[in-house]
This record gives sequence, structure tokens and C-alpha cells, in this order.
Amino acid sequence: MWKNKTAFTFFLLTLPAVIVSVATLTLMIWRIPTQVQVELTVARALFTIGGSNATPILNSVGFQFLTVAQFAGMAFSPEQLEVADPTRYISTEGCYPESAWT
Repeated sequence: MWKNKTAFTFFLLTLPAVIVSVATLTLMIWRIPTQVQVELTVARALFTIGGSNATPILNSVGFQFLTVAQFAGMAFSPEQLEVADPTRYISTEGCYPESAWT
């Protein structure tokens, strides 16, 4: 099968590199489902009912955990985004005054 020893030696030297390259490309393309856990920290949250007449359904309420499970889709479109000025933080009270939010 092999006409000379050099070709056979070259084949033996390149075969592992070809096998590893094919395996690497296959694993790079192969997608597996991954469970993702996201942790967000917010100072306050306000949920409103959608539509033309937005009505608050949850005002300033402290909660420890919020779990959303077994859903087909989720969309968040904030009507407004407020950011607090970090220089106005009250360290003795551990919060921002209402005037710090813009």
C-alpha cells in the first residue's frame, strides 16, 4: 500500500493532528442546552399593568427572592429608567433621598 517509508511516516505524524482538528471543530459547533442563573440587585421595582392606562400593581415592596420559572418568553420594556446620583448617598440611612433620583 505504501510505496515509500517517508509517506507512511508523514501519514502517522499528521493523523493525530487531523483527528484533533476535526474533534475541535465538531465540539466548537455542537451546542448543548445551558441553564443560566442571573442575579440582579435593584433598590426598588415598580410593576405596572400594560396598555394605555398604566396602573401600578406593586409599589415599593421589599422582597427577598423573585422566581420566574417555566415561561415561553419574557419581555421588559421600561417606560422610564431612574438613576441615583452616587454623591448624594446617605450612608447613615443606607439609601438615597428621593431628590437624588433622575
